[in-house]
Amino acid sequence: MLFAAGDDDTFNAVLSMDEVHASVNTVMEVYAEKRDTLSKMLPGGEMNGLVGSVEMTREEFARFAPFAAQLDMLVADIAASIERHAAQTEDALRQLHGVARAKIGLKIGYTLPDGTTFPKEQ
Repeated sequence: MLFAAGDDDTFNAVLSMDEVHASVNTVMEVYAEKRDTLSKMLPGGEMNGLVGSVEMTREEFARFAPFAAQLDMLVADIAASIERHAAQTEDALRQLHGVARAKIGLKIGYTLPDGTTFPKEQ
């Protein structure tokens, strides 16, 4: 429909969502693998609710620290990309909604979790 409608910008925006989805899946798989590796390096510890604690020797910590730093950097990258991916997704959704309203007479709207509604009341 988008290609036939000649709306290249909307077509490209929607098509890019596949790439966004694939990249998010890949990075989450990497995160899971690295987190699992890191978890296996930890000696037994104690849990207090959702907070755990372990005791490590300096040598254990020296082996553990680089992996923890990598995981921290990956989490920071994930967090930074969330805002960008959310903006891309919202933009594609807005464009797709506009084309659907114009081309097929879509008369429904939607509300995002943050309360943003489409189409905007005018």
